[in-house]
Amino acid sequence: MSDEREGRDIFDVIEEMDKRMRRIMERAFAGISMDVDEQLYDMERKELKPLTQISETDEEVIVTLDIPCASKESIELKATEDTLFIRARMDRCVTFSNVEFENYSKSVRLPARVEPKHARASFRNGVLQVRLPKKFEGNEIKIE
Repeated sequence: MSDEREGRDIFDVIEEMDKRMRRIMERAFAGISMDVDEQLYDMERKELKPLTQISETDEEVIVTLDIPCASKESIELKATEDTLFIRARMDRCVTFSNVEFENYSKSVRLPARVEPKHARASFRNGVLQVRLPKKFEGNEIKIE
């Protein structure tokens, strides 16, 4: 089967449409951290992976996670210099594909090294924002 207007094979047309759709999706979701192959859930563990946006300024890395149906008290956060770990228990189960999900869990690779001891977090209306100050390494050199 071929596209008679352009003399192209139908598979070439489909491939071009796929490329266009991927570019549209990349622009629409710019700034949202998600690998193409990353799963949105883990059915065995009954965990959802929260949508995540990572941004940075000169001074800090800002990670924003969407975790509706969770309470502030149920959120566990841990950070290293290059990774943020989150786990939260849902106040009520969310059903998707006949599976009742009970938790959120995600490991986020940070775009810069940070000082985890000085991190701050806020939680409002199901949105968790974590601010991690960047780690500035190096030693000052005195000029003689």
